[in-house]
Amino acid sequence: MIIIIRKSLICFVIACLIGLSFIIFLPSFAFSPDLTLPRMPTILLDPGHGGWDGGTHDFNGLLEKNIVLDYAFLLKTELEKYNFQVQMTRTTDRELSEFAPYQGTRQRTDLLARVMMVTQYKANIMLSIHVNAAANHDLCGAIAFYQRQSTDSKKLAKSIQNSIQKLQTYNQQTILPANFYILNQSPITTVLLELAFITHPREHDDLQNPDYLKKMAELVALAVYQYTVDKHSKPTIFHYLF
Repeated sequence: MIIIIRKSLICFVIACLIGLSFIIFLPSFAFSPDLTLPRMPTILLDPGHGGWDGGTHDFNGLLEKNIVLDYAFLLKTELEKYNFQVQMTRTTDRELSEFAPYQGTRQRTDLLARVMMVTQYKANIMLSIHVNAAANHDLCGAIAFYQRQSTDSKKLAKSIQNSIQKLQTYNQQTILPANFYILNQSPITTVLLELAFITHPREHDDLQNPDYLKKMAELVALAVYQYTVDKHSKPTIFHYLF
């Protein structure tokens, strides 16, 4: 009996030593996500519309341009908690057509100006923020639209959509590729986020609730952070074993 126990103990010790040497001599596999990257990416927040362009609206003067600007400030605050560098295409109620060469219409020129700011601010990620509307007042839920040809854009959109659905537990929407000007013309990873439907009774009230918008800003910031960490993480041994 004593001999059997000693043999078992010896086998156990040998197994531990083998496992330890495996970790020591394969340092590239032993990795935990770096939560403090040397330089966090620069995020460009784009509150849609502004100035003469109010965006979608209700019949009581609630305008998309104001909702998304207020939300962008909340999101900026939350992103900065993760040490992201954050810029905004606008910080007041204005449109931006004066900052770009004329493109045939004032609205299209405004959109070009927003895209040009990607280079101006040396941004790595762009989030264009909007509010949805539909003739069918039953339609609801945030939707994250991504660039068709960008795997990173799709991953970011998925991260954002999944995070928001923790707040909008009723949300059955899925991420979608789209041909919006901002998505097509932006040279960096870009997601266009429709926060909610102003035409849905419940979401109409939510869009006017500061606490609700703050919670959504927290969730989107967390989603961007998780996407960033995943993108810059080295693979662990488990990526290779499973």
